[in-house]
Amino acid sequence: ADEVDAGVLVEPLILDGENGAAVDTDDQFVEAALRFAGDDALRASLGQQAARDMKRLNPQQVVAEFDALLSELAHARRLHAHHAA
Repeated sequence: ADEVDAGVLVEPLILDGENGAAVDTDDQFVEAALRFAGDDALRASLGQQAARDMKRLNPQQVVAEFDALLSELAHARRLHAHHAA
């Protein structure tokens, strides 16, 4: 179990019900779009939170998180190579 799940190394950008809608299917997408289209207050609230959340993403932070991800993947690869040898 030396694998790295890269999906858990960074926090999700879309938080369902907080700054948008996280959907898995076309039907869920349509449902969320219709819900947003019919609710001005919800749309404004989610949009405002999304704008605040995106301001936290400055280039230096994105680069640092990507560098950490690459370092973790390289470490996992070295461990895997060592155990395979």
